[in-house]
Amino acid sequence: MSQQPGSLENIILKAIWTLEEDDNNVIRVMDVKALVNETNEDNQKWAYTTIKTVMDRLVVKKLLKKTLKGKKYFYNSTISRNEYGKSFIKRTIKDYYNNDFRAFQKMLKEIEQDYLSLV
Repeated sequence: MSQQPGSLENIILKAIWTLEEDDNNVIRVMDVKALVNETNEDNQKWAYTTIKTVMDRLVVKKLLKKTLKGKKYFYNSTISRNEYGKSFIKRTIKDYYNNDFRAFQKMLKEIEQDYLSLV
């Protein structure tokens, strides 16, 4: 993975993974735009051009691949949700816990307790 994605990039990646999990191998910008705007928690509505620009940025970062079929472009992820999650957690342990996995585990237990007290 070349670069860490930004906030809208993460939203778009999650949308792509969701579409792929639904066995959609022909993902267009308009599909991603519809899903992002439908599921966005803060009711932000993103324009087609914004979504396309960010998806093309994810292609440059090698997190998406772009394929021309006929006259249309289609997108797919180059990394699965689980692979990206693992990579993110490893980076977090390295960057914030000085590669100390036990300290990271301790923090996870604290989060688990906080979470369980909310449910």
